[in-house]
Amino acid sequence: LGFPLARAIWMTILELCFVLSGWLAIQLSGIKLKALETVLFCILIPLWYPFTKLILAASVVPPFIFMTLLAIRMAFQGKSSGAGILLFTCILLVPVSIPIMLFLVLYLGARRDTALIQIYLTGLVFLFVLAQILFPGWIVEWAGQFQRFHGDLSWIDTPLMRLAALVPS
Repeated sequence: LGFPLARAIWMTILELCFVLSGWLAIQLSGIKLKALETVLFCILIPLWYPFTKLILAASVVPPFIFMTLLAIRMAFQGKSSGAGILLFTCILLVPVSIPIMLFLVLYLGARRDTALIQIYLTGLVFLFVLAQILFPGWIVEWAGQFQRFHGDLSWIDTPLMRLAALVPS
């Protein structure tokens, strides 16, 4: 594929992600709209400036936003294994997926459904093992660099540390 064709295909995928994200948002919010209103809303979403900017910049974030919304819907429908896989996929590019995952773990945990956390933690262990295989010793190297730049505990700035600084020792 040539670059212009590949870019056009990617931009079309981004537009579809925004349209489907709008449809999922309407489904999740429980708003009772007529079919025509829903279609118009979903079609007009890509025309909003921030979304148009993301489409023209060929950002990779919209598919992950769509997958996060889809994971929420799947979790509410009782398909927590699929939701765990989707949230695990979105962990690095959409930081808001972490609090969403915590909320869903609590929500599903109250219903005695632990599949989401099992899949999610299995994915994290898989990433850790894969990182150890591909980049052996990176944790030790990172810890050494961190210790060299932050030899003391000055990088921890919490109210408790400020109170501890007031106490003579």
